[in-house]
Amino acid sequence: MSFAQESTNKFETGFNYHYGFLWGHRASIEVLTKGYANMLELSFYKKFTGVNDWELKYKYPSLGGSFFYFDFGNPEQLGYGYSFCAFFDFPLVGNEKAALSFKIGMGPGFVSKHFDRVENTKNWGLSTTVNGFAHLSLKGKVKLFDHLNATAGISLSHFSNASYKKPNLGINLPGLTAGLLYSFKPMELTPRKKKSEYSYSKNWNHDVVLNYGSKEKNPIGGNSHNVFSLNYSSGRHISFKSRLGAGIDFFYNTAHKNELDKNDDVITKPSDILQMGISATYTLQISKFSIFFSPGYYLYTTYVDDGTFYTRMGIRYMFSDHLLLNISMKTHYAVADHAEYGIGYRF
Repeated sequence: MSFAQESTNKFETGFNYHYGFLWGHRASIEVLTKGYANMLELSFYKKFTGVNDWELKYKYPSLGGSFFYFDFGNPEQLGYGYSFCAFFDFPLVGNEKAALSFKIGMGPGFVSKHFDRVENTKNWGLSTTVNGFAHLSLKGKVKLFDHLNATAGISLSHFSNASYKKPNLGINLPGLTAGLLYSFKPMELTPRKKKSEYSYSKNWNHDVVLNYGSKEKNPIGGNSHNVFSLNYSSGRHISFKSRLGAGIDFFYNTAHKNELDKNDDVITKPSDILQMGISATYTLQISKFSIFFSPGYYLYTTYVDDGTFYTRMGIRYMFSDHLLLNISMKTHYAVADHAEYGIGYRF
């Protein structure tokens, strides 16, 4: 049994203005706050029409791209920024006349000014021109005319190089947003199903993923160090959208070489550089994409300055029945350790 036929606009374009501020999450970032931040966003949307079950389950989400321009409110030290962002936009509640949606996107971010030992010593937010960029927004829209909607909501934008080069405390920009959304020719949607009509596999899946990353350690201006990791995890769907699992992680972080261990001895042997941990994983499945969050605990590590807990979070994409790509971030107590780029096999 299905719901009544609906229609929507498959392609949309939107313009938004964001008014926010630099979040001073550290004292060394708070001193960079000189004024309010102004941001411009131009976006293009392609709405899924319900051909596949996941499109129906997520209430006809949109996939798109955005271009952002940033005035950080401190041109002398922070300069200006821009980014290109691929995103998913998920409807939460509403109808054709008014609706609420959640947008999540990632891409490269560029800044005109960053830390420099001579000319910009106070910018501890970023130390590279090219960075990672993430954007979240919660927006409502109201229909004004047949093809035109007004939008308003809240947003959060983030720049970071994931400790590839230090300092890297990151730039966070919360704000309010408002704009217009233009919709092109409408088309019919596949009727949604009842909850009981959706099916999913309850079989266990096993992933083996090999990752590579790079990080700089203190003092500032030091060399970059290679980081390798191997992850095995096993999980299964607990609902159409969600998977739970657990696994074991191995890390080989060469930045720990010549550091002190828990006994104040210098770490030199490869076996002392190795770290092993166990982790739990929650995964949100979106067709071939997945977003995962994986807190872990070190069972073995000689380097103790990072503590005993770690977190890995990121996205994966299945580009065949068994092969996957991984982009993720490893952190310790919300402090970025390094980015991970890898390939894996699912069986």
